[in-house]
Amino acid sequence: MSQTRVAVNPISVAVALVQAMRPHQWIKNLLVFAALLFTAQFTNLALLWQTVLGFFALCFTASSIYLVNDILDRERDRRHPKKQHRPIASGRLPVPVAGLGAAASLALGLGLAFWLRVPFGVIVLVYALQSTLYTFYLKHIPLLDVGVIALGFLLRAASGAVLIDAYISPWLIICTFFLALFLGFAKRRHELIALGEDAASHRSALGDYSATMLEHLLTICLGLALQSYAIYVILSETAKAHPNLWYTLPVVTYGLLRYFYVVHRYDAGGSPEKLILSDKHIALSVLVWGLIVLWVMQG
Repeated sequence: MSQTRVAVNPISVAVALVQAMRPHQWIKNLLVFAALLFTAQFTNLALLWQTVLGFFALCFTASSIYLVNDILDRERDRRHPKKQHRPIASGRLPVPVAGLGAAASLALGLGLAFWLRVPFGVIVLVYALQSTLYTFYLKHIPLLDVGVIALGFLLRAASGAVLIDAYISPWLIICTFFLALFLGFAKRRHELIALGEDAASHRSALGDYSATMLEHLLTICLGLALQSYAIYVILSETAKAHPNLWYTLPVVTYGLLRYFYVVHRYDAGGSPEKLILSDKHIALSVLVWGLIVLWVMQG
């Protein structure tokens, strides 16, 4: 398919570059604040500022991978009903500019990460390497494609603890991993149903999935995520220090079941960050969960 050439100017190119960096997906990097929250150190301004900088280090690093991914997939994206409007695929962002933006974003992200704390920089570097492997190869392997994405969430959560040199319960990390698997398989289900017979031509791994298989995987990951979170809020060292933390369990259970319901009822889940913010039940669950955690950790 021939690409439609669009007249551009420096301002429109800059806007397209920012859009291609996908700032709406930076919400995923809020996991870096988990350690600060669950160690009750969110009132420590020095650690809070350090975590904020760590958040942006992760954001710039992730954006560099998004740019590289869109450069590589630009021809395939032009045949996708939604992805064809992405800045690179649509021609609004020239490939050389996107390449320079990716290099600058990666240098800024990794440079800031290592400047903050070397162990934190190492984790961000590992995240960048595994994301790069995903972009070039691993995203074409079923199950492993979602597993690598889940590993990225795990690294985000662990990096926050390393950044402030704090202990974080393995059960919280495990819960994060299964929750990420749940969200990832929900996204694959949405893609498979939305693209229909053309699914494999847009993402090769989709050809090896089926709706039934993904529904089973969703059920398994949902159960394991809830189970590991229940263990965390009842039996972990953090729970022993803050015994009222289990009050968040009903809220988390409802929020995840609501997400599961919306995925099945409306074939949603293609964009987890948008679904979490757009569905008032899920958004309210997140808000109530956060308020309870703040109350419990301050007590």
